[in-house]
Amino acid sequence: MYPSNPHVPTEPPTAPREYVYVPQGPDSWRELWSWIAEDWRSHERDWTRPGFRAVAMHRLGNFRMRIKPFVLRLPLSVVYWSGFRFIRNHYGIELPYSVQLGRRVVIEHQGAIVIHGDSVIGDVPPGRIAIGVPAKVLPLRDES
Repeated sequence: MYPSNPHVPTEPPTAPREYVYVPQGPDSWRELWSWIAEDWRSHERDWTRPGFRAVAMHRLGNFRMRIKPFVLRLPLSVVYWSGFRFIRNHYGIELPYSVQLGRRVVIEHQGAIVIHGDSVIGDVPPGRIAIGVPAKVLPLRDES
């Protein structure tokens, strides 16, 4: 073997990263509904918006992971996975439960939105848009 072969790795391979899911979000049914109500207000009080539906399903997916006995978690898992697939296939928004999603996050549009499961989207101040940010319009310079 030639020492200058570019296809031979020069460094030993790193160990694969171990992923451990840590549930985030609401701890109780009451807190889940308060978070969903806050998301509803952030989405201009319109429950028909695809972004609201995706965020609400994400909140349910996180909440169900806090239920420890698998048998009790199973009905919520069926609801979550059915809703997740419907939102992904119908609206084109893929927001898995493992995303660390902050509060008041607004998804403004639908179609071709895929968020990686390891993503972290932090809390958004009230009145701000986190995803689907409209373009900032700058005034034209007078070139005369």
